[in-house]
Amino acid sequence: MKTAKKLIALVLAMVMLASFAACGGETSTDAPAENPAENPAENTGSEALDTTITLAYTAAWDSLMPYYSASGSMVTRGVNSMIYDRLALVTNGGTTVKPRAAKSWSVSADGKTVTFNLDENAKWHDGEPVTSADWVFTFQLVTDPASKAVSIASDPMKEIAGTDEQGYCTTGEKLGVEAAGDYAFTITFKNITDPDEFLAAYNRDIAVLPKHLLEGKEISSILNDDFWTAPIGSGPLVFESQPQIGQEMYLKANRDYQFPVTGFGTMKLIVVASSNTVQSEINGDIDIVGQGNGVSKSNADVYKSMGGETIKNDNGTGFTEVILNNQSLSDVNLRLAMYYGLDREKACQVATEGLGYVVDSYVLPFSDYCNTSLKRTRDVEKAKEYLAKSNYDGHAIKLAVGPSRTDMAAQFKQDLEEVGINIEIINVDGSTMFSGLIARNYDMGISGHSGSANPMWFAYTVLASQFGNTYYSVSDPTYEELAGKVYACTNKADKKKAMDEFQEYIFNNVPWIPLYYSNSISMVSPTIENVDYRCGAFCNENVWEWVKAED
Repeated sequence: MKTAKKLIALVLAMVMLASFAACGGETSTDAPAENPAENPAENTGSEALDTTITLAYTAAWDSLMPYYSASGSMVTRGVNSMIYDRLALVTNGGTTVKPRAAKSWSVSADGKTVTFNLDENAKWHDGEPVTSADWVFTFQLVTDPASKAVSIASDPMKEIAGTDEQGYCTTGEKLGVEAAGDYAFTITFKNITDPDEFLAAYNRDIAVLPKHLLEGKEISSILNDDFWTAPIGSGPLVFESQPQIGQEMYLKANRDYQFPVTGFGTMKLIVVASSNTVQSEINGDIDIVGQGNGVSKSNADVYKSMGGETIKNDNGTGFTEVILNNQSLSDVNLRLAMYYGLDREKACQVATEGLGYVVDSYVLPFSDYCNTSLKRTRDVEKAKEYLAKSNYDGHAIKLAVGPSRTDMAAQFKQDLEEVGINIEIINVDGSTMFSGLIARNYDMGISGHSGSANPMWFAYTVLASQFGNTYYSVSDPTYEELAGKVYACTNKADKKKAMDEFQEYIFNNVPWIPLYYSNSISMVSPTIENVDYRCGAFCNENVWEWVKAED
């Protein structure tokens, strides 16, 4: 076996070398209470207890406190999701929500209060039961302004009654989280809330913390407490050791998890350069790459040529769009000229190696809420017609772009100059692009996001007065009015109609230009089974279902 791996690695190196040479009263929405794992590893045998899964990340994690990351690291979310329990498992591009810590949930008649019924079998890693008191304590702790601990969870927390726009408790107001018995608790929201949509959007950001171990600690210094160096959670994996902080960690399978982990014994987490992931997987040094496991199509083709297996996820959530400064580009005719002028199909095919597809709405294309009637294709003559009706005076429009999208920016410059729009490309790092757009130093930018099944996930980019005007500099109150209609809907049929209207207004007024959604390809080690590759983008890996063959 080792010899075969070395031979495969040698062949891979030769393939890569050749490549280099060539390049020169309540309304119930109860979720089912069944065990989503269905105990897939029950027949794997006792050898599974001794196996180790090596899970690689391409960036370091920076915190084992699940509500705080100095860098906003997605890797940090993924690592903590294995140690600490979440309410649900979100998969299938965010369209499927399964029980995890909560076995079911229901919403009140007014649509604002959601009751989460907890799994009574859940235990902390020290054996203590997980109860509603832990969940209420968690929300109280992280929304306390003294904790400074909601850098990751500010978006969901600010949806809860009694919090401000940063997600902290508002002075003099009661936090809308209460126990409803030992194994149930309620969240009361500021607006009507669909619990499945809330979980699809924010489940990854909400983890339960142990009241019996953290209660009484000084809130103002909670982020620096020694507890986070060897944390005790209630998730599927138990912290064992961290020989290299942010680079290497060992977790053991939690046999007492409510969905017992029986398919392997140890999880080893390491950091591997993205350029080395294919080679490392072929060598057998790693079993899987975390956070969605996406690899480029060219690398996937190399891996397949070496005898490996790949899985294509057709429910990818990677959304890319052109940011438009709606103040400097205030004329909708100019924005429409840009929309029709860009060859989005070409940009999509080049950037995604054929894995993406052009879209005309930010809403997930496979969502029931996506308005699929909205369509535009490149039309240079129509672009020129809109340009002639605009107030454009021929000045150079500043397009800021990060290092990963310089080729796309060059294509867009050529596309728009064919229409008659002059473009000045400004190469900057990502943070400079975003801060410059907020400061209105640039007219355009190109950005990517991980989409959500919540149909309003991207709406914050245009709700100017509510969310601080963001990168798009939108001041049209109609966006907020239409969004308010969506939030006021108590059933999905009405919400669908309101979402269609919201998307149509965006389509006609062009606050940004949607480019494409991208699917992903994952490498599959022949030694590991039952990995749901549709979970990773939501930092909610189904590790309790994973099975590792005998080493």
